[in-house]
Amino acid sequence: MNKYNESIDLLALYLWPRNTIAWIAFSLAMSMSCILFEDVFRYISGYAKINDWKRYSAQIEDIDYKGALVGVRYSYLVNGVRFNGRNIGVESKEYMDIPSRKMQKIKNNLKFSNQIEIRVDPKNHQLSTYIISPNEIYIIPLVIFFPLSLQFLYILIFYEKLKRYKF
Repeated sequence: MNKYNESIDLLALYLWPRNTIAWIAFSLAMSMSCILFEDVFRYISGYAKINDWKRYSAQIEDIDYKGALVGVRYSYLVNGVRFNGRNIGVESKEYMDIPSRKMQKIKNNLKFSNQIEIRVDPKNHQLSTYIISPNEIYIIPLVIFFPLSLQFLYILIFYEKLKRYKF
């Protein structure tokens, strides 16, 4: 138990804020981590929702630019019935901020074919979305590991400091 307390004290020595500027930086870092967690949770929830949707081929009808945002209008056939869609990404938004590298990939693909792969809800064929990078879900654990670990350490240090405090 003593070795455990020594480790916590050593962590507190390097991680615990000691002045106003450090507390401001600490507060900003924790706030940004919470925002990141919420964004990741929304992304994972969206991915879980569309994970079982069936894959179909769609034809790009139009690409619409709205400032830094990009919208894609596409059409697809399900059981001989044509549907139109505009949703992009796991969050199924009509417009999405797509990095220029990915946008260039889409434009290059359009030179050869205007076909894209989309996901369609098997229960409601009018719901569809175009996933530009389906493998992005595998990057999420790497993105969230450091902030989550840091928050865990701060909670542990705070708990130990609170436990030692004499009321």
